Amino acid sequence: MTRALHRSSFSEGRDLPGTLPSLVAPALGLLVATLALAPPAQAQYTALERRMALGVDDVEITPNGRYAVGRTTAADTVTFVIDLETGVEVLTLMEGFFPPCFSCTGPSNDAVALNDERAVTLGFRVRVIDLTTTPPTQIAEHEMGERARDVALSPDGRFAIVRGDLGSPGGTYVLDLTTGAILLNHFSEPPPVFLLGHDLAEATDGHGVSLAYDQVTDRTDVLVVEFDPPGGGGPRIVLDATGPASLEGRPMDVAVSPDGLHAAVRAEDEIGLIRLDGTNTGFVQNYTNFPAQTVPFLDSAFDSIVMTDDLWASISVALPSVSGGYLDIQNLNGDRWFALINGTPRDLVLTPDGETLLVHTGRRIYEFDMANLPAGGGALPTFNSRVFPATTSGLLAGLDSVVCTNEIAAVIAPFAGETELRLYDLSQGPIPNRIYSDRIPGSTLDVDISRDGNYVVASTLTNYIVVDTRTLTTRLEGSAQVSGFYPWCDGVAVHPDHAAAFAVSEQNLPDGWVDLIDLVSRETLSCRSFPNSTGEISELFALGSTRVPANDLELFASSLPSGSVGLFVLGDMSQMVPLGGGLLCVGGNLIRFGVQATTADGTATEAVDYLSIPPIGGGIVPGSTWYAQFVHRDLPGAGGFNFTNASALLFE
Repeated sequence: MTRALHRSSFSEGRDLPGTLPSLVAPALGLLVATLALAPPAQAQYTALERRMALGVDDVEITPNGRYAVGRTTAADTVTFVIDLETGVEVLTLMEGFFPPCFSCTGPSNDAVALNDERAVTLGFRVRVIDLTTTPPTQIAEHEMGERARDVALSPDGRFAIVRGDLGSPGGTYVLDLTTGAILLNHFSEPPPVFLLGHDLAEATDGHGVSLAYDQVTDRTDVLVVEFDPPGGGGPRIVLDATGPASLEGRPMDVAVSPDGLHAAVRAEDEIGLIRLDGTNTGFVQNYTNFPAQTVPFLDSAFDSIVMTDDLWASISVALPSVSGGYLDIQNLNGDRWFALINGTPRDLVLTPDGETLLVHTGRRIYEFDMANLPAGGGALPTFNSRVFPATTSGLLAGLDSVVCTNEIAAVIAPFAGETELRLYDLSQGPIPNRIYSDRIPGSTLDVDISRDGNYVVASTLTNYIVVDTRTLTTRLEGSAQVSGFYPWCDGVAVHPDHAAAFAVSEQNLPDGWVDLIDLVSRETLSCRSFPNSTGEISELFALGSTRVPANDLELFASSLPSGSVGLFVLGDMSQMVPLGGGLLCVGGNLIRFGVQATTADGTATEAVDYLSIPPIGGGIVPGSTWYAQFVHRDLPGAGGFNFTNASALLFE
């Protein structure tokens, strides 16, 4: 998608009059036939580049966007914390050299879990970090066995459950996140380290679930811990499913319902639904009735089961003669649905509202309507899908390969040595419509989407790409210029303001990298206007940053009447004045940009050049806040003119 950017002259005003003609009448009296074309400014930038000695196996960003916490893999393991506002590494913790690779985590597992107050990182030493101090400080470290495999924090931020690994000490641990102390340890064996693609720990506010592997019986043991039982006394084990009570096959995945009342455990050959309510905790369903014989996942999938409050959904790999796999769904009442899917299942994800399930295979991307499943269960004979062929399978196909909001899905797949990224619109009808595609150099690794849905970041073992979903444009492309090729599961972390892209080389080789990316300007919604003649409220948002030295800010307006004319206005005060068909939201000292025509798809864009703006009202300088809005002509029946929503821009 190509957008026309317009740089123009400016005019100033001491205050904002109460009528549109005094604001923009001279400008709107001009007919704008064409817009000057200019190359787009780079909206995002790489805030920090690190080329690690041995690579990075996990990076996470705090929900408030303050810190990125990462963990390097292999020998001489390092935990690092980076302040995303400054790009400065504010904490570095090194374990020292423990050959051969005694300190690294198990492959394709989570090595970092965090919230705004605490971070837990895995290695031979598990570390608990206090993020509320300046700078952050380590408050505890514990040895939990070689290659600790997974960690999950309770949503209320009180507890962590860690799936430790082999040796003594080992097993499952519960940590107090306030003090970092170990509250419980229960010994059990994890899967062999060479088995990839396992989530082995999950947590709710009340419970932690941990999976173990009995290598003698080839079965999955399940441990459930109640964190804070009635009467006190600290965490206690409320379910220890071993022996005949365990699940058939090796552990694959565990998911918990959003309401925290159930957990679903996926072993290779059996699925167990567990009630989580303290004294009555236990299995309420055991599912082995797959449509036909299944085969081990091996390295074909990472996520294999998801949950809503009412049901679970799981993918399975079929016999090679079937050339595909299965989707199984079961609700809490025992009603069952199933479908054959074309290609080896790789990943599945639910939309945040739980109404749509997406399944990615090596051949297609499927969409299932979870809100309208046939009454009483049965086969799913009809489903919506799009062809998305891949040229590689297994590890090099990307273990995390589909993510979504309620409106947009992002999917990656390998294509002839590169990685193809596709975006699908989930909101326009029953079949997902592809709205964007691009190819990225390198073997497929990971994809993620910011929780506000504005940005998608996809990574390969050597490159990454940032896409703005609002404009469907590529905003940044990066190359690590290293030769990493070990396909770890995680390779991207995305926050609405920041992102991290990273990869690890083959174990014990001196490659690997992490790039931290600043995604957006410092922007908030300051005023919401009214619908225009399109029936929608026009949006305004900033592309690029509000870093004054970078001079890369673009204002973008959408949902405008096609072929209208208007102009962007900045003011150093905010107000809410009914005017025309909308609300005038900017005031005080004004900076008016030149008139432009809206595009056929109802957008307008202005590249803001700080060097050309006169010093009105103290000027646009670091520390100042200005309010932006687009005013435009509209149909007489809609008030004659209208305004977009307004954004408050904090300049740095």
